Amino acid sequence: MKCGLCGMFYCEGNSFDEREHRRHCRQVERCRKKYGSWLMADYHERERIKQESWQVVENADIDLVERVSAAKMILKAWFSRSVGERGWNLTHPDLKKWAGLFLQNERAVFPAEVFNQLAKIYPAPRSVKRKQAG
Repeated sequence: MKCGLCGMFYCEGNSFDEREHRRHCRQVERCRKKYGSWLMADYHERERIKQESWQVVENADIDLVERVSAAKMILKAWFSRSVGERGWNLTHPDLKKWAGLFLQNERAVFPAEVFNQLAKIYPAPRSVKRKQAG
């Protein structure tokens, strides 16, 4: 069975699986409380959102505000994957800091006009800016 809240597959009726699922689901919910209810635990949900969002981001005929909003969804999907890959650890940087660091290192991932708006929303942490300046 697949949990609709945390995305984990587990065998209902198996005490070990159910215990592991409860532990995992609680940790995902803790992360959602800390980082935001939008945090995506399910791989297929993240992939669907990224696919739909890239179609908007890359379409220069669409209003820039909408393109930036779609790019933010892509960042949230990547952020969610990052949190999940680290075991839903509550010490993960928050979205603003993570996205600022990500954008600083991946400047070409979004079209320039979208990137410029995202960089205003998610500025690079000061420590990163000082290191580059020095």
